[in-house]
Amino acid sequence: RLLVVLRGLGADMRALSWSAALAAAEQAALTLLVLTGATHSDLHDLLDETTEAGRHLADAISAVALRGIEPNLRIRQGNPLHQITEELAARPYEMLVLSAENRGEFVATAAEESLASGAQLRALLVCKPNRITATSRTFQSTKRRLHRG
Repeated sequence: RLLVVLRGLGADMRALSWSAALAAAEQAALTLLVLTGATHSDLHDLLDETTEAGRHLADAISAVALRGIEPNLRIRQGNPLHQITEELAARPYEMLVLSAENRGEFVATAAEESLASGAQLRALLVCKPNRITATSRTFQSTKRRLHRG
């Protein structure tokens, strides 16, 4: 069983490509964990393909479906790190798939907390963005950091 964490990043699509290929090759179940950082999120935004969140989720499901995989969908709200560890505690997963931002701080913390939580993972797959999958939000974030320094 693979748990793919979706945070709305361009690298999510790269993570989906890799994890869908692995799930298809191994005939493994694949779960998409959609994280929303807000304490409350409008479910309609996630299901409406005219919103950025809705398009991202629809694209994610389509990318997995192209490999013949029907994903399980889990939506969690609140602190993303806590939601990952809670999902890992709730169900047995063998692999955690994360998308990394440029520096990878979130992924490092998520991996550390996942292992500390006692999750019985056999593997961790980390996918970094490239110029093709990076979103405009990633570029804007990088631009702000460069101007601060």
